[in-house]
Amino acid sequence: FTYQDLKTVYTIVMFENSPKECKDPELSDIYLHHGKAAFDTGIDFHLLQEYYVVALDVFQKSKYSKDINELNAWLSLLTATTLDDLVALISDYPWMEAICMDMSEYLYHPEEVVTMFSEALRKLDENTV
Repeated sequence: FTYQDLKTVYTIVMFENSPKECKDPELSDIYLHHGKAAFDTGIDFHLLQEYYVVALDVFQKSKYSKDINELNAWLSLLTATTLDDLVALISDYPWMEAICMDMSEYLYHPEEVVTMFSEALRKLDENTV
């Protein structure tokens, strides 16, 4: 077992209402920010932690949010606020229909969400042991 055997850990931070740093006019269409640790001495040492900051409000206003790709599909799902948004999403990404249908079921059966969450916690506990 060595340090090189370990996999990179990604921390993803999503802002519904992003801070002013994400709304700088020079960054008007940039909604996905990637970062890594850097050292003031210039040493090039790969650490396992990397970061992604996703500014969902900036995504909604971006001219690139209309591009058809998998990332935009998921971000569009996260920013959908109306039924019309979901209809447009499914129109652009037909594979999202099943996901939207599953999500709508949770409105009528919220206990399933709690069950899924409990199952996830149980697995985490097992993995910790």
